[in-house]
Amino acid sequence: MKKITFTALIFFLALKVYSQQPSWLSILPQAKDFLYAVGASSPYFYPETTKAKAIEDAIDELARTIEVGVKVKQINWFEDTGSLFSGLSYFTEEYEEEVDTSLLNFIKANCEVVSEWRDPKSRILYVLVRLPVKSISADTSFAIPDEFIYDPSLRPIIK
Repeated sequence: MKKITFTALIFFLALKVYSQQPSWLSILPQAKDFLYAVGASSPYFYPETTKAKAIEDAIDELARTIEVGVKVKQINWFEDTGSLFSGLSYFTEEYEEEVDTSLLNFIKANCEVVSEWRDPKSRILYVLVRLPVKSISADTSFAIPDEFIYDPSLRPIIK
C-alpha cells in the first residue's frame, strides 16, 4: 500500500511540475546579445500549422519591437438634416500598423526558436524566439530602438 501511495504521489508531483508554465511566459528574457519575443497559436482550426503560426506571431512581435510605422486615416463627413443652417458632422480616425516586409524576411532568416510550451488545458502552443543583436547591428537599414534597455535581472532562465 505504501508503494502504491508513494508511486501515486510521485506521478502527481511530476504531472504538476510538467504542467507549470515556463518563466518566459510571465517575464520576457533580456540579454545584451539577443532580442526575445513570444508567439502563440491555437491548434483548433489548423493543427498542422500551429507551430508555424506561433513562430510567425513571435516574428511579428520582434518586427514591431524594432520598427513599426503607424498609418492614420482620418474620415470626415457631413450629414444634411434638411434644415438650412443645421447638419451633423462626423469625424473618425483609423490606425493601422505597418511592418516592412523586408524586416519580416530579415527576422525570419536570422531568428531561432529557443523554447516551446503547450498549455495542457487550452492546448495553445507558445514559442520563445530570439534574434541576435549583432545581426541587426550588421544591417544598416534596421536599428534597435533607443527605448530598449538591458536589465541584467531579466537575463534568460529558460527551461
